[in-house]
Amino acid sequence: RTHRGVVKQNVIYDNGVVPRLDKMEPIAEDWHQGLSKSRQSYSGLVLNNAEDVKLWSNNVAARYDDDYAFKQEVDGSGPPPPLAAGGNNKVCQGLIDPNLDAVVSTASDWSLCGINYVEIFCGDHCHLIQWPYTMGSSYSPETAEEECALDCDNGDCYAFSLQDDYDNEGLKWCFLYKESQEPSPESCQNDPFQLSSCTYHTTSGKFFITPETKELYNVNGYDFWARV
Repeated sequence: RTHRGVVKQNVIYDNGVVPRLDKMEPIAEDWHQGLSKSRQSYSGLVLNNAEDVKLWSNNVAARYDDDYAFKQEVDGSGPPPPLAAGGNNKVCQGLIDPNLDAVVSTASDWSLCGINYVEIFCGDHCHLIQWPYTMGSSYSPETAEEECALDCDNGDCYAFSLQDDYDNEGLKWCFLYKESQEPSPESCQNDPFQLSSCTYHTTSGKFFITPETKELYNVNGYDFWARV
């Protein structure tokens, strides 16, 4: 809570590591066990009871589509304090507080937020079995995301997933999805994580995709109640 502050030219992503209890974490950390409450659905930039703030040129990607990327908080039931000035703020992923609509807009270029791949919540079905793919290398959990992303950067690839390697305990297996081939059948080209026929069960899995491909195939997070 800082009054009369200037919040300017920040790039925010990979926030929100404290779990939301309505989202399954791909890897259960020891410190998760003691959590009895969910975090708030904010994982970007939050103005907390701050007055006369200037908000300029911040680029933010929330962890989930239904996390707030920009949010104003205020104690009690009244409206939050108005900004002193602001503009040119961009959201690559997440929600925008309606109180900030005038100074925040959605970005079409995700690289503004330092993002080459978007993480998609995939529950325990993180492998898109009907998307052409290659089974890549296995890596230690500490470096798997970075190394698998590099493999994808250097190959015929627009998405990758990670899961426990059942042949090499303790490692993460990297699966690379081919940019040169369309998903087949055609039904798996639209919102594939909601179709049981398009996905395969994984253990401690994660899925990442380029923003352009996410839009092309309408790839949304796994929703148990929406699956068919």
